[in-house]
Amino acid sequence: MKKTFVILLILSLFLVSASALEIFEDEEVLIEDDINESVYFAGGQVTSDGAVNGDITGFGGSVVINSFVEEDLVVFGGDISINGDVKDHAHVCGGNININGLIGGDLMTGGGNINVNGVVKGDVKAGGANININDVLGDVLVLAGNVNVNGDVGGDVALTAGEAKINGVVEGDVVVEADTFKLGKNAVIKGNLDYTASKVEFEESQVLGNITKGTVIEKEHVISPIFLKTSFLTISALAYLLIGLILVVLMPKLSEDLSEDVNENPIKAGLLGILVLFGVPVLSLMLFLTLIGIPIALMVILIYVVTLFLAQFIPVLYVGKQIYNKPEALAVPMLIGIALYWVILRIPILGGITKFLAIIIGLGVIANHIFSRRARKSTAWKKIKRR
Repeated sequence: MKKTFVILLILSLFLVSASALEIFEDEEVLIEDDINESVYFAGGQVTSDGAVNGDITGFGGSVVINSFVEEDLVVFGGDISINGDVKDHAHVCGGNININGLIGGDLMTGGGNINVNGVVKGDVKAGGANININDVLGDVLVLAGNVNVNGDVGGDVALTAGEAKINGVVEGDVVVEADTFKLGKNAVIKGNLDYTASKVEFEESQVLGNITKGTVIEKEHVISPIFLKTSFLTISALAYLLIGLILVVLMPKLSEDLSEDVNENPIKAGLLGILVLFGVPVLSLMLFLTLIGIPIALMVILIYVVTLFLAQFIPVLYVGKQIYNKPEALAVPMLIGIALYWVILRIPILGGITKFLAIIIGLGVIANHIFSRRARKSTAWKKIKRR
């Protein structure tokens, strides 16, 4: 009963339904039949052919999705091909990405080479080395080395790239910051054009609105706000993945024990975590009021800040183990848990709530583990003294 409660509590925060999911895990994963629930997979080579009446979330070296997806699609991998239609949103991250099916909602993608050949009914947000985009009904936001918008766009377009080219009809405004900016022979911008580029190739008649040329700053390195934000998010994600892997590699037994403790009493852990979260700063402040306590307070604050960050990984690992649980294999569930956690953190409000709960549960588990260990040592010492 406890385990079911914990799974429902934590997995719901990660947008995972514990009562309606199908899990596939192997070196080679083949999903042939139609599935009337959400699918989660992890494997080296993954192929999904059957229709999925739910979400698809997965990780693999090579991933091919031929399925019709009724809800959202979240895929991480090396080489990714999305050939089936996705009714809702799609989040795809990988080395080489080909999206050939229709995306009913928004598309968020990042990788090396990205080709969006299918129609996207919502917005497209993409970052990568080389990006090609076809028809989009919503807005387009791209940060890339080279980007080509070959289809029509129903909304606005914002491009930051080394070389940017548009060869379709854009219903809204266009903002471009690039070294080279081109409009193909089929390009028409019905709104305004605001561009900053050293080299341009287009006819003014191709722009029906106003044209504004920005000043090119002659510097070796000009960093745009979009680039800074994208770089920060990328570095943060990699840091989470690296730290999570370090924890399970260097401290496998402790990581395993702490993640299992989440299942014991999550409510107690959460309450204890809140006590630690607010109690330690109060204790540090009291120590600061005494001269002799200042060095101790500084050390306590340092440990407190580090522990706050690391505490998140405990429930994250627990969630990952519910999806991929094999004996003596902690790296894969940690990566799965971090990936799901990172996606949820990007969602307004829900991301903040999820992070807060992950921290207090993790803090509570750590505190309970320390107190229990000290209690066991105290009991053992008393037994030795009696002898």
